Amino acid sequence: MTTAAHGGALGGARAAAEELGSQTKGASWKPVEEIAWLRSKNGAVRGGVADGGRRWSASSTPARRSWRCLAPRTDGLRWRVFARWRDRTGVPLADLAGPRAGDRITFGDTQVQPRMVITSPEWSGIEAEGRRYAPFTTNVEREKPWHTLSGRQHFYLDHQWMLELGEGLPVFRPPLHHRAIFGDQGAQDGSGRLELTLRYLTPHSKWSIHSEYQDNLHMLTLFSRRWDAVGSSREDAEALEIKDNDWSRRNNRNGVVACRATVSHRIPQGTA
Repeated sequence: MTTAAHGGALGGARAAAEELGSQTKGASWKPVEEIAWLRSKNGAVRGGVADGGRRWSASSTPARRSWRCLAPRTDGLRWRVFARWRDRTGVPLADLAGPRAGDRITFGDTQVQPRMVITSPEWSGIEAEGRRYAPFTTNVEREKPWHTLSGRQHFYLDHQWMLELGEGLPVFRPPLHHRAIFGDQGAQDGSGRLELTLRYLTPHSKWSIHSEYQDNLHMLTLFSRRWDAVGSSREDAEALEIKDNDWSRRNNRNGVVACRATVSHRIPQGTA
């Protein structure tokens, strides 16, 4: 991509953001002040089709600065979205982020130490001093309408295609018992390698999504070993002759992963 084309595309994105604004989950805003701040930090393009637009370079720092600035959980100016919802719904919400209206968490801040994010209008949890995120607290405690067409929780979907699939109401459908159907694969290649077919679950990763500080005491007392790990039940680990913290290889149709084994009684047999 040439420099001119690069600047033109970004200049168009800048103009669209300033003129049309941003939108998510029924809330919209125009990040005019944020873009002005970015222009003061990243500089502006001079000349060409993107004249006056904020400059993005190949360096990762301006890009990270832009993401932090435009993200509602790190930009205190986003309390204005709560104010708009207050006007639309009649529910007082602006105070959720109002006390931190002047805060802006930069990439440099996160390099110094972990920072508490700001209660975001696009999420449903309240985060404040002494309080951790829990979903739907703004909906339940503050009576903010749910992010559905009716503003209420939906359990019944009368769409024809949902009814045809038998999914009009949420019902429990137990997972296939693969081991009962297909049995354990075993070592079929003559290598003597032990194998088991397991259900593979990928829950929310507390140590690699919302935090990259993997080696602090809080993370190390959870499930983390400072590197990627897959949890195994005691029964499956014993059948595979795997001990806690051993290296193991897991594969499915998507590929192969080599990782440490975390043997725990919290993992049900037949599950990884």
